[in-house]
Amino acid sequence: PGPSPSPLACVRVKNVRRTACRYGHGSALDKALEIYSGDAPSLGYDGLGRYRGGAGLEYVTDASRSLLLEFDSPRVRDDVARYLRRVAPCDTDVGRVQDVYGAYLRGEVDVYQYLVMVNSAAGRTRKDLSRYPVFPWIKDGYGRKDSGFRDFSKPVGRLNPERFKNFKERRASMGGGPGSFLYGTSYSAPGHVLFYLLRTMPTEALCLQGGNFDHPDRSFFDWEACWESVLNNSSDVKELVPDVFEGKALDNRLGIDIGVRQTGERVDDVKLPFGMDAKEFGEWLREELESPACRGKIHSWIDLVFGVNSRGPGAEESDNVFAPSAYYTEADLHGVDEATRERMALEQAEFGSVPDQLFVLPHGRWGSGEDAAGMWRAAVRGDARGREGRG
Repeated sequence: PGPSPSPLACVRVKNVRRTACRYGHGSALDKALEIYSGDAPSLGYDGLGRYRGGAGLEYVTDASRSLLLEFDSPRVRDDVARYLRRVAPCDTDVGRVQDVYGAYLRGEVDVYQYLVMVNSAAGRTRKDLSRYPVFPWIKDGYGRKDSGFRDFSKPVGRLNPERFKNFKERRASMGGGPGSFLYGTSYSAPGHVLFYLLRTMPTEALCLQGGNFDHPDRSFFDWEACWESVLNNSSDVKELVPDVFEGKALDNRLGIDIGVRQTGERVDDVKLPFGMDAKEFGEWLREELESPACRGKIHSWIDLVFGVNSRGPGAEESDNVFAPSAYYTEADLHGVDEATRERMALEQAEFGSVPDQLFVLPHGRWGSGEDAAGMWRAAVRGDARGREGRG
């Protein structure tokens, strides 16, 4: 599932900023190329970590502005992608990921833009609700502006020790072996995404809910209440979406009739901390994301979602283990009958998936510098399907 198709559009090759090859386990995405473009000229360094440099990095003023093109075959898609590499980098190329990672270590790209890039490189796209970009909850509370940051080394499900005991007990009841898990749904699934984007994607929300919006009492009504649910609810371990960091999805600009809660309150704009409006709150979140305290710790969260602790032994050690369907790959879908393949694909679409693993070594801190031995390049996984090298 994904956003409704856009009207026919024309993109001039010279205005292509970035591209990304998309993959969908046998779906139309296997033949798709995402093209990020804009008519604005290339931007120079503006003092905020947003620049265009020798690595070919370019700040995109609206990261959600892209086209997803489906071709007749993966081969045709790959030919077009190869041609466009002459004018713009491809996010899913190994060399591109290495360049962006190096710029991050040198402190030359901000955290927000880096997360946009690694999400794209790991197969996440705003054109597919089942593979929507993932952004982190960053604060440990929202009662005051100077509250601390969450423990980025722990998945959401482990932030509340009491609730985590229940997750561990449930896994033990499964035997604790292969196939057992701590969390039944991933931190990103279509239902989670549309929970946040109800006000900007009402049509998709209606489709997911069978023609009706979810009950108003379960809607995205209050930011602090949402955070409390993420901390305490036994079935809620969702992370955030990038839209909230952009000041989007928080106000009811379309005037949608979402309904009335049992308290008699009508659901309209999301109630935000500190009396801020959507634009102010998005700016505040971005400021917190780029703060020295956050920049010094968020690499641990990148390990959980895109790196060494996203699967395998690292996930076990970090208590970051989801249901088996979250890890299905193309290889898992080969060699099974059609009915089984459809069931597996539906499970992953409903309960969410873990992004592609990009890093095979622990992720470095923002601005920590590249090591002389060049191990930072070796940290980027080079065997992922569809990622071309420099040649």
